[in-house]
Amino acid sequence: MANNCYSEFAFYCKPNEIEKLQSFQEFINKNIGYIRKVFESLGIPPEFYEQKTESLRDEILWCSEITETYKDKKPIVFFTLATESAWRPYPEHFQMLIDKEWEGIKFDVFAEEPDCGLFINTDTDDVFFSATHFRVYGYYCNWNEDGGDEFEEYFEDKEALA
Repeated sequence: MANNCYSEFAFYCKPNEIEKLQSFQEFINKNIGYIRKVFESLGIPPEFYEQKTESLRDEILWCSEITETYKDKKPIVFFTLATESAWRPYPEHFQMLIDKEWEGIKFDVFAEEPDCGLFINTDTDDVFFSATHFRVYGYYCNWNEDGGDEFEEYFEDKEALA
């Protein structure tokens, strides 16, 4: 069984391109689920996307509303979404979607797969994701008491995580 990689993607553009971002956000919001479903909704044939990725086990979990912020002291609009995938993030899935219908939208990704020691943050300016917090999510099982429970913890650095 593959290890789970939790990723968040921030999609952004200039405020004068908000219609394009709204269209992309609405499309994602209507197609939350496995990435194969998203490709099929756009009519992208399997022959195209299967040759460009090693896994289609990527699942979109949620999608935020569009918000305004600043990047390099210039206003931008953005939304975020979360995925869970096998082993690593798959930004190529979203790049294929953007190339197909929403050219010009940019994105950054924050991904964690602690079992493989994978921590990725392409948001070097800390506009969307803080580079100083690591999220751990899992399932705790106590057979003698409650049968188990989910947990989520944040750590300031990799040393605290270990």
